[in-house]
Amino acid sequence: MPEYRFVAQEASGHRRELTVEAEDLPRAVGVVLRQGLRPVRYRAVSGRERVRLRWGELTGLLHELREGLATGQPAVEVLDAIARESDSPRLRRVALRMVEELNAGRTLSEAMERFADVFPVHWRALIRAGERSGTLTAALESLDRYRGHSMELAERILSAFVYPVIIGFFLASTLSFLVVFLAPRLLQLLEELGADISWTSVRTLRFLAHYYLALVFGAVALAVLAWLGAMWMKRTPAGRQRLDYWRLNAPLVGAMYYNAAISRLADALCLFARHRVDMVTALRLAGEACSNDILGSVMNGAAYRVMEGVPPEQALRRSPGLPRDLVEQFHRGLERHRLPECLEALAATYRRRAGRWAAAAAAVIEPVMAIIFGLVVGTVICAVFAPLVGIISWLSGVG
Repeated sequence: MPEYRFVAQEASGHRRELTVEAEDLPRAVGVVLRQGLRPVRYRAVSGRERVRLRWGELTGLLHELREGLATGQPAVEVLDAIARESDSPRLRRVALRMVEELNAGRTLSEAMERFADVFPVHWRALIRAGERSGTLTAALESLDRYRGHSMELAERILSAFVYPVIIGFFLASTLSFLVVFLAPRLLQLLEELGADISWTSVRTLRFLAHYYLALVFGAVALAVLAWLGAMWMKRTPAGRQRLDYWRLNAPLVGAMYYNAAISRLADALCLFARHRVDMVTALRLAGEACSNDILGSVMNGAAYRVMEGVPPEQALRRSPGLPRDLVEQFHRGLERHRLPECLEALAATYRRRAGRWAAAAAAVIEPVMAIIFGLVVGTVICAVFAPLVGIISWLSGVG
């Protein structure tokens, strides 16, 4: 039986770790809640295999499953075909082990539990809900639509930064050529001509020529140290929350991160509402799906309040950090019995907002890079021409 290690919060606010053995994650969460604790973070510690699939492999597996089940094929036959036809060793391994689990009498969601690193927890919960309600094919179709929304959001953000990245690479390459190869030769030429090298621009050029590589290596070393520090912070719940706090409050990109997280949150809530997942599980797993520990903690708090008997819209209204329009749309959807439609419209709105904020950040980054490049190139030009003008004036006077 799988084991889950939880970080849970007591009523006093103190956090502690505990290990729970249960058939699946929802039952493990129920054990924690019955002890009067609020789950903050969890991880499976046994009963699973560690393997990673690329996003394209994972979405291809989901698509093949959906298409096969829609035509009436059993899941075991679809997975067996994927294992035989796939060129990816990782995907073949996952498909074959899932075939073994299904042949042993387990359900599709139970087979996915073995690969908790591959299939996100909200995917497994939705598939489990589809199995229990007899709507597995519809659940996979909804999951495929959710995946499409996630890809659309990623494409909006990435497309906004493609041009600045290309321009930045071009400017960095040009700057490196000027400083590393051209500047030393220009300095040597000026000294041979007897030019006055006391100009500030010439001194700046000499400094760049001598120390540019050291500055570059120092910047790379700082970036590597920052990345290692972020990886170390991700090992603890407090560290992950601190990283997410910095992301959400970063200039320019903070609003983009926030709108993207709310979009994923609304999409996940829509997904669970469409397939009638119980509200406590839906709120908690939606927090997991938004890929932000701060919002995830907020949604865990809302789920805990619903467990205590607070209506869902009131639980969300009392949750700090959630936008008002999310709470209003949730309340309106419950009143009109159109919760999935309201949340789907809200998710689309926040996807567009995230794209606009990404475009705004890219629009600011481009002129900043142009200004830096202009200053460096201007320094090089002044360093070359100012002494040459002096030499030409001296030669004109001699003539």
